[in-house]
Amino acid sequence: MVIFMKKKITAVLLVTIFLTSFGAVFAADGDLKWDYYIGNYVYSSPAIGADGTIYVGGYDFSLYAFSPSGGAPKWTYETGSYITGSPSIAPDGTIYIGSQDDYLYAINPDGSLKWSYETGSNVCSSPAIGADGTIYFISHDGYLYALTAGGSFKWNYDIGSTSYAQSSPAIGADGTIYVGSQDGNLYAITPSGSLKWTYDINTYYARSSPAVAADGTIYIGSYDDYLYAINPNGSLKWRYETGGGINRSSPAIGADGTVYIGSSDKYLYAINPNGSLKWRFETGSSVPSSAAIGADGTIYFVSQDDYLYAISPTGSGDRTDYKWRYDVGGGRSSPAIAPDGTIYVGGEDDYKLYAIQSSSSWTYASYQQSMKAYANSNWPKFGQNNFNTHRAIPFVPKSLPMDRIMKILEKNENNK
Repeated sequence: MVIFMKKKITAVLLVTIFLTSFGAVFAADGDLKWDYYIGNYVYSSPAIGADGTIYVGGYDFSLYAFSPSGGAPKWTYETGSYITGSPSIAPDGTIYIGSQDDYLYAINPDGSLKWSYETGSNVCSSPAIGADGTIYFISHDGYLYALTAGGSFKWNYDIGSTSYAQSSPAIGADGTIYVGSQDGNLYAITPSGSLKWTYDINTYYARSSPAVAADGTIYIGSYDDYLYAINPNGSLKWRYETGGGINRSSPAIGADGTVYIGSSDKYLYAINPNGSLKWRFETGSSVPSSAAIGADGTIYFVSQDDYLYAISPTGSGDRTDYKWRYDVGGGRSSPAIAPDGTIYVGGEDDYKLYAIQSSSSWTYASYQQSMKAYANSNWPKFGQNNFNTHRAIPFVPKSLPMDRIMKILEKNENNK
């Protein structure tokens, strides 16, 4: 009788362990993996390092570093004021982040300060990192700055941006820096700091950040309700009118050239490369978040109706169908997709960083390869890649083997 009971207990324990393990290994898409209460708004969009570390800024003045397994932060670094921008990661692992204490910070991977650079006002946008390591960012003092990787001043250019300027620079494959300004213009600046051209996008809220397509087209949203497509020479290619101002959402570009952008009219828009509407997806509130496109084509974004949505890229007309959604408290944080498919995103109202299960997994073996790891696209998310370098890559034919692709990428970097 005792032996029978032991066997029964053992069997129950084994079944319980199996079911627990099964649930952990085979968690459904859209399930919560973990979250962490930061204690204040999380406007920042996460960046993911080569070792899987997740970096995100908090409105509590601090930059956080998390392990993919969750739990308490690996470390935090406290700045002197609010952080609303997003971190960018250099190839050597240095993390760059701006703060409203007027500084741009360079933080080592262990959480120690590498250097800081003082500007004349708040630094609310996210830095872009050039192929030569130059860091580009804007300050509310009205300037676009260029610093060396060591924190030395290279040049600045007056773009007239002040309190409403939060557009993050984007770098084209030829090194041109594109950035929106509060003066209503999209600027194109050479790597040496001279003006190439400006284009009037008719806005006083320059909060959408540019994205650069494989053919060099620059996409940017405007508070005048339009998504603009600008040719590399500064001429208008087309513009598409949404039903409300495009406040903070920045374009993401799919493998087929479809451009995804959110609007304050409650819709996420999918626009064909020729400027025509492919479809629009209705949410319950404005869409200030930028989309991230998974390797399987799934589109992830956050609406102010509180939900992180996962939707299919296929469809037409007006849509309300979704694969799944998860309540993250809304906000303007844009998702990042880890190699195992985990979606990391900040929650505005819940004051949390979330890790959500998804099957949009991919792999990468190096910094260069990860630049196109989400999808076969030149700009599949805010910041272009998981390091948020905001830099386009040169065109490489799909049919080339990876060793040839790597040589092309290395040659492009050496020529910068």
